[in-house]
Amino acid sequence: MSRRVTFPLLVFLAGIVTALFHEFGHCVFHWLQGIPAAMSLVKEYPLRDITAHEYAIGSVGGPLAGLAGLDYRAMVVLYAIVVACSLAYHVKVAGARVGLFTTGSFLALFVGYVFVMVGVETLDASLLWKRFPAIQIDDGRTYNPRR
Repeated sequence: MSRRVTFPLLVFLAGIVTALFHEFGHCVFHWLQGIPAAMSLVKEYPLRDITAHEYAIGSVGGPLAGLAGLDYRAMVVLYAIVVACSLAYHVKVAGARVGLFTTGSFLALFVGYVFVMVGVETLDASLLWKRFPAIQIDDGRTYNPRR
């Protein structure tokens, strides 16, 4: 494969792996508290009712996003920054000139990632989310309410 295909593909796959790693981080922090938890492609699920304190600790487990309290919109902005930095690195290391094709390719990479993740979340919600229990948090919230 050419470098023009390989590098953007690796950046794209890194975005998906990062999302999975984020959810795994939530599960690890639940497990450390003794709370059974599972994950799907884009969401973690505590498997019993929990306290607000336990929920907060589990939230911290999502690397970076949990620590900063970011939701998916902020993650899209963060990924846009990663793509821009990747483009800058690609230009510097490969010595490529910033042309319309290169800029368009990275813009397409970003838009493609957003569409794929929205699609994955939609598919995940329809296939998996309803299989996990709705749990109560002691402050009155319901996590994973039945749709």
